[in-house]
Amino acid sequence: MGHPARALRRDVPRRAGRLHGRRRPAVHRRRPWIVSGYILGYGGLLLLGGRAADLLGRRQVFLIALGIRRLRAAADRPGGFIKGLSAAFTAPARLSNITIALLTVFVTIERRTANPLIRLGVLRSGSQVRAQLGAAAFFGSYVGFQFLVTQYVQSLLGWSALQTALAFLPAGVLVALSSTKIGDVVDRFGTPRVIAAGFTFLVVGYGLFLRITLTPSYAAVILPSMLLPGAACALTFPSLNIQATNGVDDDEQGMVSGLLNTSIQVGGAIFLAVVTAVITAHGSGDGSSQAVLDSYRPGLVVVTAIAFAGLLITLTGLRRRRPVQHSVLVASSEGDRAAAEAADAQQSAAQKVAVRD
Repeated sequence: MGHPARALRRDVPRRAGRLHGRRRPAVHRRRPWIVSGYILGYGGLLLLGGRAADLLGRRQVFLIALGIRRLRAAADRPGGFIKGLSAAFTAPARLSNITIALLTVFVTIERRTANPLIRLGVLRSGSQVRAQLGAAAFFGSYVGFQFLVTQYVQSLLGWSALQTALAFLPAGVLVALSSTKIGDVVDRFGTPRVIAAGFTFLVVGYGLFLRITLTPSYAAVILPSMLLPGAACALTFPSLNIQATNGVDDDEQGMVSGLLNTSIQVGGAIFLAVVTAVITAHGSGDGSSQAVLDSYRPGLVVVTAIAFAGLLITLTGLRRRRPVQHSVLVASSEGDRAAAEAADAQQSAAQKVAVRD
């Protein structure tokens, strides 16, 4: 065994030198040795652990490994402190508290600054608040819906990525074809009505998708739920932008546009997380296709509820003051009638005076 071992010691460095060459940096030449050392150590200790389990028993091997782990943890107290601190700050409850604290600090600073990043007074407008909340609800529900549809057609129906993209294509085509006409529609009906129509299409489209089965018909089940949200996107997104920037000073147009896009992104992130959590909570089935399909339905209900909440928010901007306008018109007409009667009386009196003369 001595001669082969000596030959191996001579041959391995020589072949390694040929493999790496002198032109490569030293750090690159060291990487294979590091990886090889890890693999040799891992494999060798696996063999040693198996042999130790045969000789000492599995329980003793586990206790030895636990003792080594405890010694390593004791030797790395700074690392353990940092890891524990990181775990404490990344817990959901702690992150929520940090978020609330940061928002409070942000609002306090913005209110005391002469030139704030976001002038909070802009949110006193009801139409502005409805635009921001509507944008969050619309995009959040649509992102959640896209996630559910993608999971459904790829995981359950076995569609490829290209087939999934083609399934969403009608919505994009509808938006592209109608984009040049939305301005005229908004001018005629106003942003609140157009946004309400878009949310209505969204709710109906999501509701129709609740009919999904393991063997759906694309034309009858999937296509309507692509076209209706597509029409909703064509109507709602331009109208939300118009409503958010309408009546805002020129020097605050950028701020309002940025605030609207922030609402869109935050709504998408929050509501997608909610939909994912709902699906996960209802996914404790037997793992069959039907169980997976049943876990998607609560998520679709949540998506529909979010869109319906956006519709209700929009409908608050459709309130009219017809009684007040009607009373003003009546009062105006009565005043005109009284003025006309007074003019007739004066004319009659003038005619009587002329006749006497």
